[in-house]
Amino acid sequence: MSQELFTEQKIKETWNTQWNAGSVDQYFTVQFNKAEVASDATASDLLFIAPYDLELTEAKIAFGTSVDADGTNYFTLTVANLTSAETLTGFTNADTSVGWSEAVDLTLTGTDLDAGDVVGIGKANEGAGATLVQPPYVLVLSFKKR
Repeated sequence: MSQELFTEQKIKETWNTQWNAGSVDQYFTVQFNKAEVASDATASDLLFIAPYDLELTEAKIAFGTSVDADGTNYFTLTVANLTSAETLTGFTNADTSVGWSEAVDLTLTGTDLDAGDVVGIGKANEGAGATLVQPPYVLVLSFKKR
């Protein structure tokens, strides 16, 4: 499945169509669908370019298959502001099990984006021994204009 980068212009058009762009009380949500990533692969994807100064207010992820916790062999997904090299949020199955289609709230470690910042997500295999398949997932990020 090919992914379309949410460009700054596309997000501005959507934002301006759906909300009053002058209001800081309005929220914007980006949904990203990712297919399964092979067991020995790492992956990174560009998610979008911030059209305005934004604050990340919420992040959720749901996997297409169950994910078992494993403190020895695990993968990590990291959502980051690639422009400033700041981690925004992430998920690891080192100590968390997730059922099929169970939405998980992710802890926010960074929240501010400046207009033009590029946001991406990456998968890394961590731990020792096994290689890990990263199941398909849906990631939802919610922002408000700041």
